[in-house]
Amino acid sequence: MPFCTKCGNATKNGHTNAIGNNNTSSLWNPKTAVIFTAIAFILFSCSGNEIIPAPNENSNGAGDSSSSSIGGSISNFGKYCDYGPFNQWGGGCFEMKDENDCDWEWGQTVDACPNYPPPPSSSSVYVPPVQRSSSSYSSPSVLSSNSTSNVIYGTPVTYGGETYQTVVIGTQTWFARNLNYNAEGSRCYDNSELNCTTYGRLYNWSTAMAFPASCNSQKCSSQIQSPHRGICPSGWHIPSSDDCDKLFRYVDGNKGTESPYESPTAGKYLKAKSGWYNNGNGTDQYGFSALPGGYGYSDGSFDDVGDYGYWWSASEFNSYGAYRRGMHYDGDNAIWRNSNKSYLYPVRCLQD
Repeated sequence: MPFCTKCGNATKNGHTNAIGNNNTSSLWNPKTAVIFTAIAFILFSCSGNEIIPAPNENSNGAGDSSSSSIGGSISNFGKYCDYGPFNQWGGGCFEMKDENDCDWEWGQTVDACPNYPPPPSSSSVYVPPVQRSSSSYSSPSVLSSNSTSNVIYGTPVTYGGETYQTVVIGTQTWFARNLNYNAEGSRCYDNSELNCTTYGRLYNWSTAMAFPASCNSQKCSSQIQSPHRGICPSGWHIPSSDDCDKLFRYVDGNKGTESPYESPTAGKYLKAKSGWYNNGNGTDQYGFSALPGGYGYSDGSFDDVGDYGYWWSASEFNSYGAYRRGMHYDGDNAIWRNSNKSYLYPVRCLQD
């Protein structure tokens, strides 16, 4: 029912002024006359000639069934504020207390929350959502943690029991962390599951490519497809050298045709903001969040976690070697090298 939000207090105040003074000669002084005139106007407004809408009502009195009791307080606004999927920065969908409870710039008022995947498990890299609007968070699709950030999130991918956030960098869409798919023969650095959670699993080249083990010691270029899925989920692939060149050139702004391409600055923009030895961190400008996961050897030993981060490519060098890409703690460059296929490196998947 429409009601007048002004009637209660105004009428009460008028009643008090009239009854609380027994001196009738002072009742009709100019000040009192003004008060009584105002009271009469308000009462006339409440009689139906002018309806002041209640919260959630429009000007013709049509109200939402979830609107609350008289007095203006709203206990069940009946709307939700959507900040995007839970597993992205600032994500989440929350019930609103009133029409001002959703940041108009970053959130979107909806009638029901979308059916997002649940928040990632504790083993996933996860930033808790902000439940109220905050200038420290950006749009559900674009994170601006500082003035130089330009992180564009893609659709999360669930594979092998884990959910991976994705990031759009130029025309490419990458996993935002290393693959942690438990393929046969893969290892965790120092055989610690915690390291797999942080850095992803380590694979020799033939395992990463889903080839027979013999491909670690003989040429298998005839079996490499373009793109080549390997152990990545359907619709994703192991990046080729050309794919990596494209990433590095987009990030550092350099043009050219040299391949494999070594960038003097891409490492700075692709490395995570923490986790690198001797403060060798990057700005993580695009959300690639490269971490120094080190590598392993076929004899079961491991080396250089915290110092170096490397990733296999799908490009073969010769019978015993394949190309890898990487970054070091002591520089801003992003490099390429060829390595023995039996070495164990992480994998980062790229969308087809």
